Amino acid sequence: MTSVGRAIPWDVIGLNSPVVGMSDHLASKVARALDRLRDRSLTGEPDWEPLERVLPAAWCGAFMWMTRAVQRKAVIELYKHGITRRYLNLDHRGRAWRYDSASNTYRSQPLTVAIELVYRDIEVLEAERSTVYYTAYVSARIRKFRDRGWEVVM
Repeated sequence: MTSVGRAIPWDVIGLNSPVVGMSDHLASKVARALDRLRDRSLTGEPDWEPLERVLPAAWCGAFMWMTRAVQRKAVIELYKHGITRRYLNLDHRGRAWRYDSASNTYRSQPLTVAIELVYRDIEVLEAERSTVYYTAYVSARIRKFRDRGWEVVM
């Protein structure tokens, strides 16, 4: 046990046992760091509060909570718009983040820019910002594609 009262899950950090000679102080720091990572894990219950804080309630019905990520000290909730298929990534302070695949990191961006990018060209999809993504919407879209001769594979 460490001084923070938890056994260190050494296997989580790729070790079979504690590093020989690790001081209690260092072991305590490692345990706290692991606790922070566990608390900010990529699993868990959806947190809708950041999305509901930055968007009108009528717009939130088209989003799916996908997961969360950690960037520096920010816990970022990843929401995917069901119609545009674009992400709105928000932290708990209301800041927006974009994923940078080149560096495999999240970078902050202005909230207004992030919101506009999520909704860009939504009218082409015959929807608007308040359109809720649900079974009836999807069924109607599939019917329109089939009516126009497209094969829809489900």
